Amino acid sequence: MTFRGVLAASRLASQASTLSTVSPRVPSLALRGTAGAARAVHARCGLSTWKSLFTGADKQQQQQQQGQQGQQQQGQQQEGAEKPVSEGGAPDERDAKISELSKQLAEMQDRNVRLLAEAENVRHRAQTDVKNAKEFGIQKFSKDLLEVADILQMAVSSVPQTELANNEPLKGLYEGLVSTQKVLHSIFERNGLAKMNTIGEKFDPNHHEAQFQMEDPTKAPNTVSVEVRSGYLLNNRVVRAALVGVVKE
Repeated sequence: MTFRGVLAASRLASQASTLSTVSPRVPSLALRGTAGAARAVHARCGLSTWKSLFTGADKQQQQQQQGQQGQQQQGQQQEGAEKPVSEGGAPDERDAKISELSKQLAEMQDRNVRLLAEAENVRHRAQTDVKNAKEFGIQKFSKDLLEVADILQMAVSSVPQTELANNEPLKGLYEGLVSTQKVLHSIFERNGLAKMNTIGEKFDPNHHEAQFQMEDPTKAPNTVSVEVRSGYLLNNRVVRAALVGVVKE
């Protein structure tokens, strides 16, 4: 019996078994005929041929199952490779998100730098204000004391030098005025208040206030020839400008 015959007989036996399971009402003669055909094939081919036949069929079925499993695994791998892109979003969306975050980071860094610079400026201004308050806090008081210094200077200048030798009371008064004037100027110097030297200096509108012009061949033009009232500096800042007479050009 050929291989095709054996295969046909096995198919018939399988169909008979299926029919008997699914539909019990199938005529028993057909089932018997099919079963008989299967027994005849078995008897003619022998047990070894029958086993080899079904062993080859099982192997073929296993190969088909393995091929289907391999295709399924390959499809799953392809889906896994495509899955991160679909879940994570397109590359353009990621680039846009990165660009947006980088822009926000740059803005925050620029804001922090500006805040630090502003804080440093505030600190510097505060230090400058404290320094100015310390150095020039007595400016108004010093300016008021300059009037006392002017009165003492006028009192000292009004004493005639020729009568000091013959008039002891006048001499004592004069010496007291001079001593008071020296003490006052020493107090001025300890507190940063200094008298300006103006005679012979070039006229400076920041330090001098011109009252008149005069001719003086002994001095250069546009220089101070006469000092009407002394000028003072408080820590190198002009507290009061000197009233002077300037040589004509």
